Amino acid sequence: MSVAQPIVYRIDPRAEIVFVNSAWDEFAQQNEGTEARSDSILNQSIWSFIQGATLRGLYHQVIECARRGSILKFSFRCDSPTLVRWYDMKVAPIEGNLVEFRSTFVRERERSPEPLLKKADPNAKLVLEACSICLKLNLAGEWITIEELLAKRPMLEGEDADRLHHGICNDCFEEMRTKIEQAHCGR
Repeated sequence: MSVAQPIVYRIDPRAEIVFVNSAWDEFAQQNEGTEARSDSILNQSIWSFIQGATLRGLYHQVIECARRGSILKFSFRCDSPTLVRWYDMKVAPIEGNLVEFRSTFVRERERSPEPLLKKADPNAKLVLEACSICLKLNLAGEWITIEELLAKRPMLEGEDADRLHHGICNDCFEEMRTKIEQAHCGR
């Protein structure tokens, strides 16, 4: 079951995480994310947790938009091994020159356990790039859903395809750029 109350974190002008609410820790605990608990991430740079130059660049723009007074909203998937989950994210400026990220649960459905979404194996031979927004996977240059990957899994036989690196697919990148432009924050 997903956390009912919004999951909130805030960053300061140096992009350090200065606040997370109790739902953050509850979510981390439910998802075996002990390294993501508040005592591990508070006062850390948000950039320590965002992978890839393209995704980082996009988040820089989102944060800059909020700092200029705009509010950005987008939907994203955040699955667990046994749940497909959708959230809505709102990124907004708040008092104290902070930027708040607020994720609100939308819906979920159960699925058979998917080992690919368990805790990352740092020794995995095959690392798949997952889109941080839609959770599609980059398999040989083609962005496919996890469900499509499962159908192709026999092709990966013998590979330790159980480690994900987060990036962003082309469709989600373009959608986010459009949202930034519509908020009049484009460069």
